[in-house]
Amino acid sequence: MRILSGELQAERRGQILKLILNRPDKGNSLTPVMLEELTLQLEKAASDTAIRAVIITGAGDWAFSTGFDISKIGKVQKKPGIELEIQETAYASIRACPVPVIAMINGYTVGGGCDLMLNCDLSVSSQNAKFAMPPAKLGVIYSPEGMERFVRTIGVINTKYLFYSGRMISAAEALDMGLINQAADPEKLEEVTFALAEEIAANAPLTVRAVKELLGELSAEYSRASVLKSSFGDWIERIFTSEDCREGKRAFLEKRSPVFRGE
Repeated sequence: MRILSGELQAERRGQILKLILNRPDKGNSLTPVMLEELTLQLEKAASDTAIRAVIITGAGDWAFSTGFDISKIGKVQKKPGIELEIQETAYASIRACPVPVIAMINGYTVGGGCDLMLNCDLSVSSQNAKFAMPPAKLGVIYSPEGMERFVRTIGVINTKYLFYSGRMISAAEALDMGLINQAADPEKLEEVTFALAEEIAANAPLTVRAVKELLGELSAEYSRASVLKSSFGDWIERIFTSEDCREGKRAFLEKRSPVFRGE
């Protein structure tokens, strides 16, 4: 096991690289340091032809990731919504990695953690895992790129369901709507995930890399997020500077229900 920033761990098993989000006491919530380290490690993996698959998981058995650490919002820079940009850079490194990246979902997967999973090529989840997209419960907004990924993966109707309600759903519900690929017994999650990674690693690497690149190009060709991003910027600034956003953050840190006023 290699300790990287302290917030990320790396473990090499033959042709498979396992990256571990390492903040178990904070639900493996994402931070700028963790995301930058994740980007760096994936860029290194991209140049290592001996690596045939990457697995991303969370430390412990409670959470894969509960999303971006809300206590860090506004502390990176004085630019509204900068955290969305930091996340997008890390997620882009997952998509750009030339080998398949598998999310091993070992527990709660919320917000940015859920989106991190969607940027992976495949996902194997514990049957005990839970999933949610709670921006509306926090008074924040998600990026056009992020919402587009949900629409493409689970369709408009399911995306509305997750984002409007902010409701926590089970692994069975996530599997049914196509949010994850497979649900495994919690005690066999690592065994099942590595079996999939090893099966991929045994295949022709040039073919697998070519398929990932082709599918990435096909997806990018029909993307509308870049078109919407400029017009969406007004919403991002308005929401992230709103009283509701401040109230959502206060309520989260104080562990109470927020009172939103649309201001």
